[in-house]
Amino acid sequence: MGVSIIADIFMQGIEAITGKTQAVKVPDPESETGYTVVDIKVWNGTVANLSLMALGSSAPEILLSIIEVVFNDFKAGALGPGTIVGSAAFNLMCITGVCILSISAGETKRIKKFKVFLVTGVFSLVAYLWLLIILVAITPDYIDVWEAVVTFLFFPLMVLVAYMVDKEFFGKGSVQDSGLEMGEEQNLLEKQKADRQIIQEVLRRLHNKSDVKDKDIALLTAKLMEENKEHSRGWYRINAIRSLTGGAKLTPQMNDRTKELLRTLVACDEMGSQVSLTELSQGGEKAIIEFTAPSTSILECDKRVKIGIARHGNINRRVRYRVETFDGTAVATEDYIEFKQSLVFEPGETMNYIEIDIVDDDIWEEDEEFEKDENFEVRLTGVEGNCEMDKRKTRCVVTIVNDDEFKGFVARVTDLTNANLDSLRMSYTSWGKQFQDAMNVNGGDVENATFIDYILHFFTFGWKVIFSLVPPASILGGWLCFICALIAVGILTAIIGDLANIFGCLIGLKPEVTAITFVALGTSLPDLFASRAAATLERSADNAVGNVTGSNAVNVFMGLGVSWTIAAIYWAAQGKNFEVQAGSLVFSVIIYSICAVVTLGLLIVRRFTGIFGNAELGGPTGPKMACGLFLICLWFFYVLLSSLQSYEYISGI
Repeated sequence: MGVSIIADIFMQGIEAITGKTQAVKVPDPESETGYTVVDIKVWNGTVANLSLMALGSSAPEILLSIIEVVFNDFKAGALGPGTIVGSAAFNLMCITGVCILSISAGETKRIKKFKVFLVTGVFSLVAYLWLLIILVAITPDYIDVWEAVVTFLFFPLMVLVAYMVDKEFFGKGSVQDSGLEMGEEQNLLEKQKADRQIIQEVLRRLHNKSDVKDKDIALLTAKLMEENKEHSRGWYRINAIRSLTGGAKLTPQMNDRTKELLRTLVACDEMGSQVSLTELSQGGEKAIIEFTAPSTSILECDKRVKIGIARHGNINRRVRYRVETFDGTAVATEDYIEFKQSLVFEPGETMNYIEIDIVDDDIWEEDEEFEKDENFEVRLTGVEGNCEMDKRKTRCVVTIVNDDEFKGFVARVTDLTNANLDSLRMSYTSWGKQFQDAMNVNGGDVENATFIDYILHFFTFGWKVIFSLVPPASILGGWLCFICALIAVGILTAIIGDLANIFGCLIGLKPEVTAITFVALGTSLPDLFASRAAATLERSADNAVGNVTGSNAVNVFMGLGVSWTIAAIYWAAQGKNFEVQAGSLVFSVIIYSICAVVTLGLLIVRRFTGIFGNAELGGPTGPKMACGLFLICLWFFYVLLSSLQSYEYISGI
């Protein structure tokens, strides 16, 4: 738990560094100024994921390998390399299998940056192939300085190649001059507009409910906006660690009132513009015509309301129907333009739409102070042909929302929503706030804390308080937090290494087996929860499984590259070789490499095969279950064979 908590703080520093943004003006014809200011990230996403992000998620394994060599008189140990290979196996096979199973039935998610995934996948295989070459073929049972240095240099080479592929260097002949992806400015602009649309849509539906408080609507809006965002892998890892330690969550925690509001919105959607596919495909003697929603609302300044009319049953004939408007508190010509027309469903058509103009005159009316909103009815008044009207859905009430009152309501709720989102920041702005959240369950949000949160907080309280002394990530751009947390991770990792060896001795496990099981599982469990959350919440599979191969390669290039370089230079200065016994390590690497090829091959087959849904994650239930369970069993197969070889039940290489 201690390593997980300091890893959370370490990742906060990395997020502060890689999340640095700069303001850019993007052309926007809808803006009064002709442009909108958006914040873009300075760091390229691929470079961030393969460098600092990979270091953040793999820091315990990398530091364990380095510390083991340094504190073992610069002699090779079994725990560090074994943990790196064991962690890679768990990440690639077990986590991928769990992510495949986590997707809802019939849903699919694909890796968006597939070319980058292929690059990191190849490098992750090359990393372990390189280990076999230097340990078995070139210099059996010892490592030269140049071999160790080359092992490390594979790391910047992988980052460079992945960056070039991400920027389409090989396809266009040159790296794009701009630091932005093609069209990224417009994507960011669209995301900003999507956030505003979420706020307005929620408020339109709930603003006239007198029993609903502004703060509850703001909490629901913040929840929907947060779910609509794309998050980094670091965000998911931090949120997973805090969930495991009873800390402050990075998503709004909904109370009973907010959950009821969400059910209201869902009910509106279900009554709204959706007619079941079963109904639409039903045959029968007659067609049924109806409004898709019994009511709708529109701002006066929007000037036009769109209403859907659906047909189901027999849809193979041409039918005619008539639609008319009727005054309510809203009056034709003064508040809206009267609509009286006969319309037609052509053979095969299931949906029609009508548009009614709203009058935005900005003229004070006698009853305006007392009548905040006005309404009128749209009715189906007749049909011709082999069809009939659904008597329950022949009317649609249109509410014209008062602009001034609504704008004030929007301003109030927007301020509350922004306050809710600000409270979800990964890093703290002050030492005091960081210490305060460490002292309190669920980061001080006691109202939404569960019984499990209290239990987890009790067991991790000491670690939280100790590590709250690490400087917040808001200081010096996150670098001070990064350095201090890295030192703390190193100290804890050294302690864990000794405890793991002692634990293995007590229960009779060899260091090689302890490394690929208990230690590897302990360092990788936060990644499991983070990847599963990313698989269920993200629109793509990149943060769930797309970054696993890169992290596995970084483990070898940095974890073994740095430690072996230090040790090889130390022994070379004394005129001796740095001895690394191939033995169990080589056998474990071979078994892992075979399993890795099978796993990557399966992901590629899933992407290009219809039976799996043409996606890496999810798909039809049967194939999805088969793939997920197969990969989990493949990890057990790797652990079993590696363990049997360690105890010499299977001969090594």
